[in-house]
Amino acid sequence: MSYSSLSGVIDRMTKAELVTRQQGTTDARVQNVILLAKGRELAQRSASKVRNINHALLKKFTLDEQETIARFLMHVTQNAENIVSEKERF
Repeated sequence: MSYSSLSGVIDRMTKAELVTRQQGTTDARVQNVILLAKGRELAQRSASKVRNINHALLKKFTLDEQETIARFLMHVTQNAENIVSEKERF
């Protein structure tokens, strides 16, 4: 995810009072994103739903196949991040 995309997501989450931004104490360029109570509640409610969906998606695969899928998705994610980073340089 590009910096500008991530910044937009954080802006929307801030507006929804899920997170707040806090300037870093040692580096003014750093902004820490702090999860607020409303965000924690949403994360907790979502966690079980995500687990259930993941279980339903993967239940017909063996453990070895699930591990292969996880590695594949990690590679795809890394490749996508590399492509986005390269485009931002130009």
